[in-house]
Amino acid sequence: MELLHGIDLGALMKAQGKGSPRQVARLLRQGAAALAAAHRAGVIHRDIKPGNVFIEEGPGGDFDVKILDFGLAKNLRMEATLTQAGVVLGTPAYMSPEQMLGRELTPESDVYSFATVVFEALTGVRLVSSDEFAELASEVLYGKPPAVSSFCRYIPREVNEAFFQALAKNAKDRPSDVEKWAESLASLLETVPFDGAGWPDELRTIARRPAVPLSEATERIAKPA
Repeated sequence: MELLHGIDLGALMKAQGKGSPRQVARLLRQGAAALAAAHRAGVIHRDIKPGNVFIEEGPGGDFDVKILDFGLAKNLRMEATLTQAGVVLGTPAYMSPEQMLGRELTPESDVYSFATVVFEALTGVRLVSSDEFAELASEVLYGKPPAVSSFCRYIPREVNEAFFQALAKNAKDRPSDVEKWAESLASLLETVPFDGAGWPDELRTIARRPAVPLSEATERIAKPA
């Protein structure tokens, strides 16, 4: 069984904060490619969150992105993460509105969840701020997403619009092609100046996480026959 050596995006952001626009552009392209392959195979991920985005050291000090835990059950069980007031919520914070309501999911549901993860990687701020489930659900269902430009300098208007589109409350208003959406947004991000540190060039400078196995579904997508 193949093992991945690196760090999940949630742990990376906790240790190092947000990425640079160019780093997030790479995250966008590679993560979207994995999701697009899944969608072409008829698979909807249903649980995209920073903990399921794995950052692996690549050649030349760059990094590669893997999406983990494909093939989860259609109806996610939320109770385990919602039993205590004030706890930092995981999966529900990245759910699309239709998933929060228990409705049928589509590839556009993954587009929404992936956009929430990318928003956080770029701004360093979780899209929904509430930890109480009732308030969190209200934000997901009715809250207007903030503009990326309110957190990041030099962000062009088109970046805000790309996120607004992917985070639309109605799935029919979102991009149907996650790869096309990601490429357009990544191209914009690569033009944005950045005066921060971003993530380190070599992941070995971060406290290493244990190797984790690729799930069978991820392996089929990552390594097509």
